[in-house]
Amino acid sequence: TSADGVTSISSTLSKYPSVKYYLVQYGTNDANIAGGLVPSGKGLNPGDPGYNGSYKDNMQTIISAIIAAGKTPYLAKIPYSTNPNYSDASIQEYNNVIDELVIANGILVTPPNFYTWFQAHPAELADGLHPNGVGYQSMADLWFTALK
Repeated sequence: TSADGVTSISSTLSKYPSVKYYLVQYGTNDANIAGGLVPSGKGLNPGDPGYNGSYKDNMQTIISAIIAAGKTPYLAKIPYSTNPNYSDASIQEYNNVIDELVIANGILVTPPNFYTWFQAHPAELADGLHPNGVGYQSMADLWFTALK
């Protein structure tokens, strides 16, 4: 989850001090209906009611930690899922939050859109949630295209 990303970002930054760029993609597990949906925080700013603990809050915390370490974060859109245990509406809201965060943080790379890719290529999902080998290659190709 994005909350797990918040918990682990400091140790990740410490473990890889020579890394210049971080590719960040969280959100699918935040949309797990059984796990309790994480509110998106869409349209909210720090200090607004509902911002604390939201997906947006968690992602901004990760982005801020990366920037504070002198590194550059790049974000990706959350993949589409055919698994009924995951809220498509939440995933779409989280992807809107990604757009807000890209603008707010001046991130210059357009996020690879894993949502539209897997929506158009559901056979590349092994179980409706996780990519299969071809799906992971597609994700790598989309990152490559975004970064070049």
